[in-house]
Amino acid sequence: MWTKLNVKLITDNLADELIARMQYASGIYIMTTFILQSGVKLLAPHLKRAAERGAEVRMLAGDYLYITQPEGLRALCEVNPRIETRLWRSMGTSFHPKAYLFDADCIETIIASYKNLKKSSSPN
Repeated sequence: MWTKLNVKLITDNLADELIARMQYASGIYIMTTFILQSGVKLLAPHLKRAAERGAEVRMLAGDYLYITQPEGLRALCEVNPRIETRLWRSMGTSFHPKAYLFDADCIETIIASYKNLKKSSSPN
């Protein structure tokens, strides 16, 4: 089976790009340095719909610099029990990824960005 790979570097309107791909993805894999409650609020309805339609949703964030908010992680865990959420224990080691992978109908999209999962990643 042939899979097309679409790679994008996003520097503006990250949330719009993520939300657009969440609508149809059968797999959503997010690895980001920090998770903040504002970012979870922004993406929660879209993640919930994806999980409810059977998409595999996995998220990994780190504790690097202690910026990830416990309330953001808690909110993410409450979106849908099918969403797998993990926290990387950095133990002082740098952990600064921002990568988003979406599987959808033989097209995989990889998005790299310098933005973290927070409300300011959106123009609104």
